Amino acid sequence: MPVIKTYKYFGIDHLFVNVKNDVFVFTLLNEVGLEETFFANPWTLPSDIPQLLDDMRVESISYDAASIYPTVNFEQMNPKGFEEQAIVIQVWHSYREKLRRKAVVGSCVITDGVFDGH
Repeated sequence: MPVIKTYKYFGIDHLFVNVKNDVFVFTLLNEVGLEETFFANPWTLPSDIPQLLDDMRVESISYDAASIYPTVNFEQMNPKGFEEQAIVIQVWHSYREKLRRKAVVGSCVITDGVFDGH
């Protein structure tokens, strides 16, 4: 039986998308509050989009030396069939696209040659 670890949801990256495999990039807070970034196995995504700092239960993490991030498998409280999970994946994809459309990239104009950080 796998050991389930609880992380806090800290966001899904909506600007970094690998077009080859369209993976989901999650930032989670571990038990001591440090940020960890993972690719998520889409077949284990939860049905509901969590709120900031909601618990996300992780069943396993797999590491691949060729990958920039490890892959997280979320605990499946109620395992779904292929078609049901495909709908869940589409909901997450729509959510990420909604965030991407709302994202604003700002700019800064320095007129006096000094940037004060504001």
